[in-house]
Amino acid sequence: MRDWLPASDPVWLVISVVAGLDTSPLHAQRRTGGAGRAGYDPDMLLTLLIWAWAHGVRSSRVIERLCQRDVAYRIICAGDTPDHVTISRFRADTAQVVEELFAQVLMLCAGLGMGQLGVVAVDSVKIASNASLAANRTEDGLHKAAAEQAQIDAQRAREVAAAAAAQHALTDAAEDEMYGPGRRGDELPAELVDERSRAARIAQALAELHADTAAHSAEGDDIAERQRDRQQRQQQRKQAKLDAYRRQRADRGSAPVGKPPTEIRIEVLTENLAAAQA
Repeated sequence: MRDWLPASDPVWLVISVVAGLDTSPLHAQRRTGGAGRAGYDPDMLLTLLIWAWAHGVRSSRVIERLCQRDVAYRIICAGDTPDHVTISRFRADTAQVVEELFAQVLMLCAGLGMGQLGVVAVDSVKIASNASLAANRTEDGLHKAAAEQAQIDAQRAREVAAAAAAQHALTDAAEDEMYGPGRRGDELPAELVDERSRAARIAQALAELHADTAAHSAEGDDIAERQRDRQQRQQQRKQAKLDAYRRQRADRGSAPVGKPPTEIRIEVLTENLAAAQA
């Protein structure tokens, strides 16, 4: 897997940072039937959540899908994909611990000079305290200002982590309601999973599509035919009126009294103009 992404990819840094954290509370819950009770390493599940939250992912179902399709997620779980139920249960069982550890990762990445981790601007976690530093030139003053700044930075990191955890919990609850707790929501129907039945179903769908296209084409032909018939009848009625008008003019020796019917007015006026010019 080391060949899947370059050493400069941030996923390797996150994996290394998490490896250096004290994750004993997660392992303690695992021994009591909590985190990772499905047989997955709590450190791996923790890294998945941290990486997902840093990239704006707030859905256990999406994380499961990414573990199957995205290289960074596959590296984190070493190809052993946990399902969304395991991920969601781990998140719920360890919410406070994971929040605190995520905040620590943000602080560590900021301290290591990372400007951004995923979509989280980690350098914004560290709020500049130039005013305090400028006002305290003594060694004690600088230590005090640094301590105060560390508290501000830690609080900011905890707020970012708490927001991510809360959004994830709301998303999982909404998707459980929508799809059912055990379903991811994007599963293929059973007949599309097996290659042979999938090919047959696709062939059937294509046949239905072609039949619908032919039906629409036939319907279009019928509409065109009806339109031609209607135009032909209109032309016949127009010609009958024009013939009647011409007979009246021939019998009278002049144009009939009154305006010609609207349908034939152009033809009559054209004929009258031609007769006058003759």
